[in-house]
Amino acid sequence: SECESEYLVKCDWMPQSEVQIVAVCGTVVHVFDLKRTETNCCNATTHYALAYEDVLIRSATLIGSLSVDDGSAIETKLALLLDTGRLYFISLTVDEEGNLEDHGESYIEIGAGVSFPTAGIRRYCGGEPVPKGSTATTFGEGVFLAYLRQSNLLLYQCVSSCCIAMLLDDDGGICGSFELLPNMISSDDMGGHYGVSGPYTHFQELGIVRRGEETFYKVACVGRSTRSTQPRALVLEFNEKSVSVRELSWPTNCSPGLGFISSYNFVGSCTFSCPFIMGENASDGSINDHTEVSERAFLTLLSSSGSLLMYGEDFGSQDSSSDLVTNSPHNKPVEIGFFENLVNISELAAFGGDFAGKDPKAVKKKLSLNNTDYVICPARDGCTLTVGLPSTGTSSRTITERKSQGEDNTFTIIAIRILVGSMPDLIPREIVIMGSGRSIKLKKNTKRWYDFTLTDEETLLATRNGFVTIWISPCHDLSSAPIIDSVEVYAKARSDIAFLKS
Repeated sequence: SECESEYLVKCDWMPQSEVQIVAVCGTVVHVFDLKRTETNCCNATTHYALAYEDVLIRSATLIGSLSVDDGSAIETKLALLLDTGRLYFISLTVDEEGNLEDHGESYIEIGAGVSFPTAGIRRYCGGEPVPKGSTATTFGEGVFLAYLRQSNLLLYQCVSSCCIAMLLDDDGGICGSFELLPNMISSDDMGGHYGVSGPYTHFQELGIVRRGEETFYKVACVGRSTRSTQPRALVLEFNEKSVSVRELSWPTNCSPGLGFISSYNFVGSCTFSCPFIMGENASDGSINDHTEVSERAFLTLLSSSGSLLMYGEDFGSQDSSSDLVTNSPHNKPVEIGFFENLVNISELAAFGGDFAGKDPKAVKKKLSLNNTDYVICPARDGCTLTVGLPSTGTSSRTITERKSQGEDNTFTIIAIRILVGSMPDLIPREIVIMGSGRSIKLKKNTKRWYDFTLTDEETLLATRNGFVTIWISPCHDLSSAPIIDSVEVYAKARSDIAFLKS
């Protein structure tokens, strides 16, 4: 839009849906339904516009999913934070057929906004706690709004006030609140030479941790140094009794990029987790009576200079310095008859990545065992090929509906076979599966098959991702792009894999 107020504030999928998208702009909310796509174009089916032009939406977040009536419909609440600091909630209801109940255009009458309790909260640093029974509709100029799904908290942040955590009831209404972070955290509390001040933004959940007998919610956010005003990433751990905060420390060998020399901001963030195995002989990647599967959380921050910083939780007692390459079962010969016990699903596999380019079907045909053609990597310095199984089921239904009706992939990828050497000078130096750092070195001037079997740990990750990643290195002489002759994909029924049943 040419209007300056129509910048994109928030764009996210509706919970439990693969077809509905909520796009929040400065003065209007659009809801798109991909089932109504025509000629590769999808227009918004529902619009919610602010009734007055003197206010703007500064932040928004989705809260849900909430069952309605007999559970046949799912309600999601969209919380809006205006520049005035006032809150407003929109109910988005999806019926049992996966359709939005509201259509057309509606106007948002903000009025006084939603009232929330403020008892015990210190609005400003050094201020007195608000008396019992007090309520408010705003704490100043609105900045940021976030929903923490694990702790069921709505975080409310204004420019010069503390960060408030609002407790939500089963219907998504505000039933209580407490001060999560003060407007300024002193240097003594941070344990350094400077403090950190708000407004705090980029809240991301990092899971739940145990400290002794207590359980804490773990959350990351970004504040600003009181000494240099540069952004500082923080990690919070809190429960109903206490809140602790520390600055996120990056490794000493971290190279954030030249853009960090000058002033910068964090403009985006996200979190994800991946399974990893802990216990005796965990480096083998096997799940047995002596190991257990845990989750490792990762935080990714995008700076205004275009740099990506990633933070991963410690493995705990696991020795991260162990040499996984020499100990890996992938580098041992595959047992005779191993592939005969698997299902060749090469014809069903879906190829992707920069190796497949814009025409993955043509690349898949060239990589077929029945084809004498080959595929050249698009770059001399290597590329990545992804191999996955196409999802089943009708996309118009929710993820929960499809899983409840058994419409989940029957197989999971267990092994990959790769043929190289039709052009001996263009064989890659090495191939890495699942980005684990473990690789197989390819022999120069030798045409042969290379077998890559996934460990239990990698099988868990591939099942969650829906695909296996294959990194192809440059050639031995670095002068030309590498070539792959054929790729075969082998899988096993999920029902035959014990750790995927649980």
